[in-house]
Amino acid sequence: MKKNFIILSVLFFISSCTNPDHSLFIEAESFSNTGGWVVDPQFVEQMGSPYHLAHGLGKPVADAVTEVSVPEAGKYHVWARTMNWAPGEWEAPGRFKIIVNDKPLRNVLGTEEGWDWQYAGAINIKDTIVFLKLQDLTGFEGRCDAVFLSKTKKSPPDDPAELRTWRL
Repeated sequence: MKKNFIILSVLFFISSCTNPDHSLFIEAESFSNTGGWVVDPQFVEQMGSPYHLAHGLGKPVADAVTEVSVPEAGKYHVWARTMNWAPGEWEAPGRFKIIVNDKPLRNVLGTEEGWDWQYAGAINIKDTIVFLKLQDLTGFEGRCDAVFLSKTKKSPPDDPAELRTWRL
């Protein structure tokens, strides 16, 4: 019963964020199954929201999974709000991928310095029910704040004030 309530709550939240250009804003902490990811509320005041953290001590954690309903079938561009928490000359430690309906998207995420939207790739969605997964690649503190699906390839807003209105 609790699982059904969570899924219905997530679907209600997501559908309330639907807008005329058929885009969806999905908070990572609303995923129905966190897998091995944890919800980290440490920076809520700065970010306006908790985020998912893959804390596997060097061993990739189980995928976070959720089911969402898109307004219509078609090609969607997928973005994730994320950050590389240890930028430098080395490969980013908190890398992850987004998987849509068991198809990994092209780009590896968690590689950009500072919280920002990274483009995960595009996917052709044939049904309105979609399964999203966050797949940890390193086990070293991957971070995902939100996922954005849109019919256009325009990046979501990153301005904190504007982003705050999306979260309401």
